[in-house]
Amino acid sequence: MKDKQPKNQIPDYIKPALQLFPDAVRLAITDAIRRTSPQLAQNVTDIRLKRRGTSYLSVSCGEGFADKIPIDFRGIMTDKLFADLVFSLCDGSVYACADTLREGYIDLSDGFRCGVCGRASVKNGAISEVHDIDSVCIRVPRAVPGASGLVWEMLRDGGFRDSVLVYSPPGTGKTTLLRDLIIKLAGAGLPVSVIDSRGELAACGAYDSGADFFRGYPKAEGMVSAVRSMSPLYIVCDELGGRADAEAVLYARSCGVYTIASAHGGSVDELLLRPELRDLIRASVFSLIVGIRRAPGSREFDFTVTRHNELLKAAQ
Repeated sequence: MKDKQPKNQIPDYIKPALQLFPDAVRLAITDAIRRTSPQLAQNVTDIRLKRRGTSYLSVSCGEGFADKIPIDFRGIMTDKLFADLVFSLCDGSVYACADTLREGYIDLSDGFRCGVCGRASVKNGAISEVHDIDSVCIRVPRAVPGASGLVWEMLRDGGFRDSVLVYSPPGTGKTTLLRDLIIKLAGAGLPVSVIDSRGELAACGAYDSGADFFRGYPKAEGMVSAVRSMSPLYIVCDELGGRADAEAVLYARSCGVYTIASAHGGSVDELLLRPELRDLIRASVFSLIVGIRRAPGSREFDFTVTRHNELLKAAQ
């Protein structure tokens, strides 16, 4: 009699995410993880569920996603089950999540964020409602102690007098790095305000670090409120967006507050294509611009550091 093939244990960092789902969905995801290779099971970054089509777990390769773990929902996934799933993710009230659904996500507990894709109703040129949701993507946060590595060392060695912009393509680990920096800065006794617009930066111990969290604030409004009410040395935020965010960063710097932020991009040249980031670079707001990447299956980052004097030359 042949021994049964051993199955993977569910990694601890995935277990909290599984509690978000109805039993049938949770069991199918668990089965997919148990049947895949141990290396893939240890590197899941997203849970992507679809009402139609193939649902799967995304696996990190450092530069995007190298592989997928398919989830077998044959005979399980129905329109009703998917509607129940969305209802559960909205904590029993889709209406209460209407504002964030219009922005394309559901703010879940404990640092989880769920992106959504569906049908939009538009009134007067703006999205008024999102319904008939077909796909959800739950990003799975994971603590990586020491992830900020070189960035933390540069801040410390510079006497905590530098603003930093961290960039990389989506899914490479910018948010993971920022969480580690929040924990280290707050642990060093520095006053830190975190603008956590979508509820992701609070995960993996960052919320309990002693930093002040502005949860659910739009980034620009949150930065201004932090400067006026909490007197931080540092403001930390994820994914700088448009002109309003850039103006808030300039305002904070004019008040003596440093900013650590992230942005999507594969290179400094790509960042300079965005007018708001180009203006911040020309204004010498960021002393350091740091690109990150990591090899498949690795938890450690490779850093590419560009200092402000080099940025000024590039931005001419």
